[in-house]
Amino acid sequence: MNITLTGPRSVGKSTIGKLLAKELKLKYISSDEIGNRAFKKQGGLDKAIKANIVKQLMKKKGYSLLVKAYKKEKNYVFDLSGGSFAYNYFPEATSELRNIAKSKSKIIGLLPSRCKIYSIFFLYNREVRREHFKEAHKMKLFWKTFKRYFRFPPVFSKWADIVVYTRGKTPEQIVNEIKEKLK
Repeated sequence: MNITLTGPRSVGKSTIGKLLAKELKLKYISSDEIGNRAFKKQGGLDKAIKANIVKQLMKKKGYSLLVKAYKKEKNYVFDLSGGSFAYNYFPEATSELRNIAKSKSKIIGLLPSRCKIYSIFFLYNREVRREHFKEAHKMKLFWKTFKRYFRFPPVFSKWADIVVYTRGKTPEQIVNEIKEKLK
């Protein structure tokens, strides 16, 4: 069984992905870890993003490392960054990634809630607590979270096999819901 788990930053993809992989006895693959390895010389993925190195590489190679992982791996939970799946900065690369994810796995989209306002505040409140956003201007971070959130519902309506809402649920409850929906 191959599963892709995606959603906005701070929705809980990594926590859910690791737990789901463990419960289903599948390999856990993280697009962030793939990115960190690829940009080790630059200090990791976050530093490479801030230095605009990622965008330069994307123009040349697209999501080739992620596509390669989809082609190579079997029996996995792929924790796929929401940005690579829902944003369309590089339309050809995004299309290729979505198509291979769809052809190789069940795509599960995670969102906090059906309520857009609750979802945005949930994500923002988690973002402001993340280490690499401690120094961020709070209002700019809020508006960035707001704008980015709205990319997900339409993308999920087209590409996700399952959408799971996480509001008020423990990671274990979310994993159990995913397992039920996969039956």
